[in-house]
Amino acid sequence: MKDLNQEIKEKQQKKLVNEQAKLDAFNASPVGKLLDENNIEDIVLFDSDNHPIKFQQVALIPYDKTGKLYAILIPLTPMVGVNPGEGVLFEIDEEKYDLSIVRDDSIIDEVLEIYLKEIEDSDDEESQEN
Repeated sequence: MKDLNQEIKEKQQKKLVNEQAKLDAFNASPVGKLLDENNIEDIVLFDSDNHPIKFQQVALIPYDKTGKLYAILIPLTPMVGVNPGEGVLFEIDEEKYDLSIVRDDSIIDEVLEIYLKEIEDSDDEESQEN
């Protein structure tokens, strides 16, 4: 018969292994890669026919009005309905490790406005430093 301390240690070890597995799955997911500040690698997503589409990371934009986080990505693989070099806005679901294309024009316009303002502010800071 196992003693109580040994049983507690085994349960804690299993819990740590499960938590590490969840963390590893998140970090390997496209969402985990996007949220990793040090990751600048392209992101691969799959379309409805399970074909891979490679995207270049452009920006992550928090949007206070919806309380959600959005990603601007540029498809490097041809994508129906998207012109070459054109960005696509994705809503990030951190709990499900999922990205979904935003189709609401008002959200697209407002998030793009935030992004352009951030670029403008960044350019202003750089010009003041020089």
